[in-house]
Amino acid sequence: MISVIIPAYNSQQSIERCLVSVLSQNNASFEVIVVDDGSTDKTLALCRGLEKLDSRLRVFHQSNQGASAARNYGMKQAQGEWIVFVDSDDQVSPNYLSRMCSCCSQSTDIDLYVGSLNVYRDGKKHEVLQLDSCIVNASDLHKIFGIIKLHKHGFSVAKMYRRSILEQHNIRFNSKVNMAEDCILMMNYILACGHSEKSLIYCDDEANYDYYVKSGSLSTRLGSYEQEYRNYEAVREIVHEIIKRIHRGDVRKELLSSVGWYGDRCINAIYITSGQNKDVRLKHIKQIDSSELTFRHDENAKQWMLKWLLKMGLYRLYDFMRC
Repeated sequence: MISVIIPAYNSQQSIERCLVSVLSQNNASFEVIVVDDGSTDKTLALCRGLEKLDSRLRVFHQSNQGASAARNYGMKQAQGEWIVFVDSDDQVSPNYLSRMCSCCSQSTDIDLYVGSLNVYRDGKKHEVLQLDSCIVNASDLHKIFGIIKLHKHGFSVAKMYRRSILEQHNIRFNSKVNMAEDCILMMNYILACGHSEKSLIYCDDEANYDYYVKSGSLSTRLGSYEQEYRNYEAVREIVHEIIKRIHRGDVRKELLSSVGWYGDRCINAIYITSGQNKDVRLKHIKQIDSSELTFRHDENAKQWMLKWLLKMGLYRLYDFMRC
């Protein structure tokens, strides 16, 4: 059986559409677990109403703690052999679960399924985040992160995890971070699978998941420096754990670029959201490894100079120019 876990918070506009798409699967062997994360609208009432109509649906409620905590709670309640995550804003095709089962049935050694995504922006289909179909050994980190670049498909959705592996290695979402927690879980899971030479990952080019990008999402706005730094530290920790096992420089550089993106956010948060004095700003800047920063916006002379100052460790001059 598959356990489908759906965290929900103030999702009254989309939760019924989402649940109907999941409950309409042509695979009968599944359960759906909704964890309402302290919604203040009609989300919980709508879910309770559907729960009365379908025995495969179980609805739980917790105080508002975030999507990660809600997913972790759902995993505690899960009874299936496999774990699948769906977001309450999204919807899936009728063969979403059966396709996963069909792919994973090709070998008893497949421990992770990763599917492609249809991405919607402003209600319109924007792009397909498509993988090339392949089966790769979970210990082949060069191929996983260097060729397939699976870290760019780190969403919690469009994946199927073995519950036994999650349980055995105590793999859970980090509820202290609010970005990349899904990619961090996937990376930890891959490292756990990599302990076995037989463990396989199935990548699928078929997209049966409709992912709706919300306007004003966390990826487009900055949080406090403290929150951005927690995100940066968490991503940096797992990436450095992976690159310890990778010897090719191009793959290491590829992975470190993702760390740099979170470092960039930390630096910007110091000047946009923190409102701290000079001494505190300098203290925060020194916490970030400037060698890993990516500086995607160095298109003019000032940006280039700011980048150079950080690289050289000239933090006071950087602060002077930035202010």
